[in-house]
Amino acid sequence: MQDKNSFRKVVKDRRGNGLTANEDGINAEIIVNRYLDSEYFKKADIIFAYSSMKDEIPTERIIQTALKSGKRVALPKVISPVSDGAMMEFLLVDGDTLYDRGVYGIMEPGCGERVSPALGTKRIEILIPGLCFDLEKNRIGYGGGYYDRYLAQFDRKRFHVTALAYEYQIFEAVPAKEYDGKVDLVITENRWID
Repeated sequence: MQDKNSFRKVVKDRRGNGLTANEDGINAEIIVNRYLDSEYFKKADIIFAYSSMKDEIPTERIIQTALKSGKRVALPKVISPVSDGAMMEFLLVDGDTLYDRGVYGIMEPGCGERVSPALGTKRIEILIPGLCFDLEKNRIGYGGGYYDRYLAQFDRKRFHVTALAYEYQIFEAVPAKEYDGKVDLVITENRWID
């Protein structure tokens, strides 16, 4: 396999033919617990999270735990479609935030204070979605390029990027271009890739 779409198809096939929804649910719980127990979560002042889609590791408990522990939480809002540059921004959320269905049907904050990873001395943790990851922490997303474009704007030393993934999303190597941003850590139900 050489192209990203081939890898995306393999993960979708593995997801459809492999584990049952119950097993995925059990593994997702393990992954979320591992992340919540990590120093990256515990020490973060701000968590840049995302509203998970159906087949992704659910992020709702992470978001709620962060808010209850006094952390600030930001979620992405798409401001331009792929055809116009695939741009997004992050807005702070809280228990009163109202959400709208955005691009791909993903829940986005309707409004909120805009924040960025360039926030002074704050310890920033960014959770990033993806379909495929490899042992070098390369990532294949869904093809829009939103996260690659967004994160490329900032000094990577200012934040830590974590991906949560099922073991069947991990490959020995995936194709990566110079502009494809790596993650700093991948947490699966079986291991930490860091």
